[in-house]
Amino acid sequence: MPYTQSVRVAFCTMLMACAIGCGSSNSGPGGASGTCTAAVGRCPLGCAPGIGCVQCVSDADCAQGRNGKVCVTAIGRCGECANASDCAAGESCDPAQQVCVSACTTNAQCMRDAPHCDPEQKVCVACRNNADCGGTRPFCSPVTASCAECASNADCGVANPACNIISGECVQCLVDAECPDTSACGNDRRCHPRCTSNASCRDEAPVCAPDGACVACLANADCRPGAPLCSAEGRCEQCLTNADCSVAQPICDKKNQCVQCTSDAECKSPDAPRCRDNVCADCKEDRDCKDPALPRCRKDTCSP
Repeated sequence: MPYTQSVRVAFCTMLMACAIGCGSSNSGPGGASGTCTAAVGRCPLGCAPGIGCVQCVSDADCAQGRNGKVCVTAIGRCGECANASDCAAGESCDPAQQVCVSACTTNAQCMRDAPHCDPEQKVCVACRNNADCGGTRPFCSPVTASCAECASNADCGVANPACNIISGECVQCLVDAECPDTSACGNDRRCHPRCTSNASCRDEAPVCAPDGACVACLANADCRPGAPLCSAEGRCEQCLTNADCSVAQPICDKKNQCVQCTSDAECKSPDAPRCRDNVCADCKEDRDCKDPALPRCRKDTCSP
């Protein structure tokens, strides 16, 4: 079925699993458990199977604007949009990036990395069903409409049994419930013995958090230049919001890195209107080149 139909099934399944997998009977908006202990961080807003710690459970949690001001509850992340109603006329919501993009009506309007126009949402996507995928990423994610290693835990093996529905990758754990009782799920998505002091933690996660998880930090003072900010998930990051970034690279992306852009809408110069690999460029494909004298897109520049 198209991703726009199957996403509802997948998300409902995730919500039912959260009441069991997160270890709490108190679930908040988006299925996040308010008292969940997932050592991928301290999870102040809870966690959910298939996601781990969530960044938001409502739009209020996205007020600072990192990645957008809308809480996309299906993935527990802030974005520019959750669906087309969050976008302007003539636009739709890209489910892979959660940003508003030009709406489509035919595949001919789509780019190489997202070649299929979804007829229901009128947005270009990487896949509509598994038939559009293959190789090491044979499943069409019902959440992001991208080809993935897995779409659910059932697609993963014994060594890495948890499906991260955001990245589409199989990992050892996303929440503590997926680890043995004496272990916690670490920032590396693997199970580690619970700590009792910093001395029992490893170099890459040297701080013992109150819940027995080894994390990179509990405060900014635990971090170093280059990644000076401690996130709510216990990771040292370059940025947490756009305000942490410079004028030259004003956008804090989903990897907590300051970049020039994550979508075309963030490229304001008419000379570089397309976002490619987080850099504003003249073009992505030949169709972007409108000058008959410069019809070819070569190395992100319209050329003869």
